[in-house]
Amino acid sequence: MPELPYTSRASRAVASTLRRLEAPYLAQDGFARQALAELRRASPGDITDSPYTWPYVFQSLAGQSSGDEWDGGATPTEKAVHAALSLWAAHQQSGSTPVNREGVSLGRAAGVLSGKLKRDGEAIDAGVLRRFAAVTTATSFPAQMRALSQLVSLFRANGVTLDYPRLAADLKNLQEPERRQRVLVRWARDFHRGGAPSNEATAESETTTATTVSSTQEQE
Repeated sequence: MPELPYTSRASRAVASTLRRLEAPYLAQDGFARQALAELRRASPGDITDSPYTWPYVFQSLAGQSSGDEWDGGATPTEKAVHAALSLWAAHQQSGSTPVNREGVSLGRAAGVLSGKLKRDGEAIDAGVLRRFAAVTTATSFPAQMRALSQLVSLFRANGVTLDYPRLAADLKNLQEPERRQRVLVRWARDFHRGGAPSNEATAESETTTATTVSSTQEQE
């Protein structure tokens, strides 16, 4: 994948890992295949019970300045990177083309999936709406990640792509009460637009140029 100017620590960490593993995996490299197998073994919602992801999570964040308060437990950024990488590995499994795609938010991906599965005359596929709602209404991060795993399995089965570095930034913010609602509203907006590309090319896209860095500091 190309190197992108992601501004979030979580996004940068996931992007750097994908740059190391994605192309080799698609080329059938043995190390990359083993790495993704290890990532798939992890529970997206529980970093403490998933030592197979620890080298990829902590090494990808090494050297980056941190805005997180560290109390000895996993930080929201670390949990988000762990979740995004394990979900990406599950999504990419056995695929011959990249499942990571710049600019596709979770809401947009769910909207694309709904467009693929809905019946004639339906505005939204009821099954996709139910699974998307399960992600957005779950009351804990582990529960959200269980619901998201089910949605990602449908993405994989139906050829829907997702921006995983961007997802990591969203998952980090989802854990913080003052930012949670902004993420959920943006996901819902993208979903109910039917998967159409968003026109909001600002901080929330996570793929902006350096001129928008100052407006994205809250993502850190």
